Amino acid sequence: MSRHASGLGSLDKKTERELSYKAIDKLDELNKSNDIIGAYIFTILEQQSMLILFPFSNIDIWGFMTKQGDTCFSCINTSLSLEQQVFVAAHELYHIWYNGNEELITVQEGFGNEEVPLPLNEQRANRFAAELLVSRTLLEREIRVLKIDRSSIGAKEVIRLANSFTVPYRMMVRRLYEIDTIPFQDAMKLLSTPPVEVDQWRRRLGYPSYEATGRIRMGNLPELAIEAFERDLINKDRLDYLLGLADLDSEQVGIPSETKQLHLHLGDVPRKEDGGS
Repeated sequence: MSRHASGLGSLDKKTERELSYKAIDKLDELNKSNDIIGAYIFTILEQQSMLILFPFSNIDIWGFMTKQGDTCFSCINTSLSLEQQVFVAAHELYHIWYNGNEELITVQEGFGNEEVPLPLNEQRANRFAAELLVSRTLLEREIRVLKIDRSSIGAKEVIRLANSFTVPYRMMVRRLYEIDTIPFQDAMKLLSTPPVEVDQWRRRLGYPSYEATGRIRMGNLPELAIEAFERDLINKDRLDYLLGLADLDSEQVGIPSETKQLHLHLGDVPRKEDGGS
């Protein structure tokens, strides 16, 4: 059965090699070739865009990126698990680095339905994300470190590996198939494992359940708002409103709630030669 027919993708070998080389080049550029990236992917995405994290109620929307002028904005739905957010961040980086187009990432792009083939560009973004987050070299090394028998990889082993790399279970299954560690039949069987069973295995292994983080981040809005307040460009009520958008209050960022805008300017300070004390 072809990869296209199986729902595991339809990229040709040339495209797969090209995406692997792109990921390797980026890892070298980031000085991360020998490191598991995991949640550090958010730092990388933050360096490439204005990063917004928000818990949208619609979990079918995983994230999006858009451009306004020269500024790129990326947004991730934190109603997803941390592992899913890590995948979305890497997926968005592909579009930022190689497409530059506006992009809406839905549950389908996030491995939600193996029976529905994705558009080729989304398959490319997914494969690049997988190569960036879980390189062949590091995955093979981790299999050795965890003393996993390559001939008998089941849900338990996939979960252990996914936990090491902070990626979704389904993504790890695909990655093991992509590097020829498990055959097609085993991949499809593992992909059919019910989410509740995956979660049960995670708890057995002492890992936390897949849960939403609910984190809120509005790029550098808090820093800009505080700077504007300290320069008397906005009042305290406006500052509190802007900080509230980022789920913060003034005391959390070191500004007492009773702070008044009584900033002294250098020209207001009396000098001794002018009779000041």
